[in-house]
Amino acid sequence: MKIIDTYEEIKKLESSMRLNTTAFLEEWKRYIANISPLLVEKRIQDSNNYNLKKEVIPVIEQAFSGRIF
Repeated sequence: MKIIDTYEEIKKLESSMRLNTTAFLEEWKRYIANISPLLVEKRIQDSNNYNLKKEVIPVIEQAFSGRIF
């Protein structure tokens, strides 16, 4: 198992999301591709059954806000 420190990238994503959701999604795709190319396909498969703007983005926003738990 390889541990990847992505804290700085997460902070950039959070700032990006607050400014522009469309730009955020592109940055998010690059972020997960840098972690693992296989993760991109997994993300697509996992989120295909959900409405991105109504069901996926709100979860990410909650995670960034610390309100997830």
